Amino acid sequence: MSGVARRYARAVMESAREAGGEQAVTALAQGIASFVDLMHDNDELHGVLCSPVFKKERLDVLDATCTRMALDSHSVGLLKLLAERDRLDALHEVRDALDALVSAESNMLHALVQSAIPLDKTQKVRLEAALSAHFGFTVTASIEVAPELLGGLVIQVGDTTLNTSVKRQLEILRERLSSLNA
Repeated sequence: MSGVARRYARAVMESAREAGGEQAVTALAQGIASFVDLMHDNDELHGVLCSPVFKKERLDVLDATCTRMALDSHSVGLLKLLAERDRLDALHEVRDALDALVSAESNMLHALVQSAIPLDKTQKVRLEAALSAHFGFTVTASIEVAPELLGGLVIQVGDTTLNTSVKRQLEILRERLSSLNA
């Protein structure tokens, strides 16, 4: 996550809070998340909003989309600012930064966990408890199955990545062995 994304997220969150309190911050976070999901699911919309070819049409399409989605004024303002500065392609990073800020203020963190095999409910609860103890915040986890890891986990919480995968351990071993042979 870039420093630019964090600055945009912090600025818009503070603006929303000053104007409408926590309710406005919640509406902002939900609005940006919904817009990111829409752009992710709609290649045509993504193409129009992020391509320099459609620069003239970008704000009209953005206005129409925001109106249809009934987004709050802070979400619309952020989206327009990013569009004017040709930074809509970084919107997912801004969303992640905004989510991290909102979660940190509520003493919650979100972890993206990749596992070689599916985790059952008990394993997920134990993992969340261990991460909560490690980070000192309540941690909720989203689990993705990534068989290419061979075993172990890759856990991303904010800017921190914990990689205990077999794949990574083999890479480390290969690096050590090749440094001995050099």
